Amino acid sequence: MRATVGPAHQVTLRTCLSLGLILKQVGKLEEAEDVHRMVMQGSQETLGPNHPDTLVSMNNLAEVLKDMGKYDEAEDLCRRNLETSRRSLGPYHIDTLIAFNNLAALLKIGGKHEEAEEFSRLSLRGADESMGPDHPFTLICVDNLAKLMEDMGQLKEAEQCFRRELAGSEKSLGPNHASTLVVIASLAGTLWALEKEDEAEQLYRRAAKACEETLGPTHLDTLVSLSNLAEVLRARGRYNDAEPLSLRNLQIARDLLGPSHPDTRTALQNHAALLTDMGKTEEGSQLLDRFLVDNPASS
Repeated sequence: MRATVGPAHQVTLRTCLSLGLILKQVGKLEEAEDVHRMVMQGSQETLGPNHPDTLVSMNNLAEVLKDMGKYDEAEDLCRRNLETSRRSLGPYHIDTLIAFNNLAALLKIGGKHEEAEEFSRLSLRGADESMGPDHPFTLICVDNLAKLMEDMGQLKEAEQCFRRELAGSEKSLGPNHASTLVVIASLAGTLWALEKEDEAEQLYRRAAKACEETLGPTHLDTLVSLSNLAEVLRARGRYNDAEPLSLRNLQIARDLLGPSHPDTRTALQNHAALLTDMGKTEEGSQLLDRFLVDNPASS
């Protein structure tokens, strides 16, 4: 292709863009970096620095650099991308709002939480005004801000964000949609951290029931929801309620993931700890011993 139409031809750049995305997806990050650099340089030369395709190429390179741990260069690209998007596309264009989110996410990874909050709020404000409060992208912005608030220890504001996201997700996607169930679990976790244990338990129960009904009893998300509910009941001293859920969680993990999977080992350890809390110390020890005999590599 490059020999036929040239390395900077748009057809070549589109082909290389697809190749770079595939390389990133399969974990060949160094090769993906080289390809995305070539695409960005070619786009800048043939289309100009302000062209939307050039901005996409900058963002793709920044994402690869982030995955490689090259945060400083990734941040520089994200800032350039954002400033160019604001100037050429306007503050409320979807690409500009995505650039706000991308930079905020990178700053969060780097521990620059205050600046990340500034850009996260700008993205949410722009999405609210240009797309409406219940648009899927707006809800993504709400979720990003909620998780950032959690990381910053601002749990009450995180709670407000998750409640808003849940209401919007229920309205636009439905109460049992997979994305809605994820938000329920996030809100429940925040409520638990705020010691609002009754409501947290209700939400964990709702998530577990909905996952089982909509996704099936052996789905991975059902496994996670059962584990969450069992651990909450155990923490509240409701051992008899927790035990059958914990055992089901262990059985599903073993059948779905295999006995040596880390999540299966975690489920086993949680169930053994629950048995110990119930005074069934010998049964818990025997369970662990049998597992180690059957899976010596896990010891």
